[in-house]
Amino acid sequence: MIKAVIFDYDETLVKTLESRIKVYIALAKNEYNLTLTDDQIRKTFGIPYVEFINKLFGDVDTVESIIAKYQALSIKHPNIPYEGSEVAVNELADRYLIGIVSGVRRAGLMGDMSRLKYPLDKFFHIQCGEDTEAQKPNPAVFAPLMVELAKRHVSSDQVVYVGDDLKDFEASINAGFHFIGMADHTSPTSTFLNANAQYIIDFSELKEKISKIE
Repeated sequence: MIKAVIFDYDETLVKTLESRIKVYIALAKNEYNLTLTDDQIRKTFGIPYVEFINKLFGDVDTVESIIAKYQALSIKHPNIPYEGSEVAVNELADRYLIGIVSGVRRAGLMGDMSRLKYPLDKFFHIQCGEDTEAQKPNPAVFAPLMVELAKRHVSSDQVVYVGDDLKDFEASINAGFHFIGMADHTSPTSTFLNANAQYIIDFSELKEKISKIE
């Protein structure tokens, strides 16, 4: 029986790239006279955050300074939730433990969550990039989550992880979780089909998909 549903954040619940590409391009140009392209950012997206910043900006400034300037500018370009994600998460929160495991910085995620219509008070665990050095697809990324699950007597096979790419799939399966992919966010349906991974294309399908696992 499934007891917990854990979500990735960027490009699973919210359209991070759509809103943030504009911020990175503007920041690079206005603060450092650098030219970043949409394609360059998309190809770099998904690697560990500090590595992501270093790859885009090099040594023009400290990572923390770049992040601080980015966070200040990003307020003008807030993340947009994927259609149906807020409704789906609220419905699932009435039946399951819900949580987030993401590599995003906590300040950015919590800022979003306070503005969007996700049930912030119902998340039993929100894990961000600062909480572990491990990165997906390494299943050790879930170590802090495992501690919280154990406190609630939830075993790995009672957990579903919802993500948008194969790194999410590999990490969750190797941790003993079930997995459901959000197809066509960053990965096409063919990617999940070729990996023999469960997937959906719309959040309206999520509740039923989880019930079939049970």
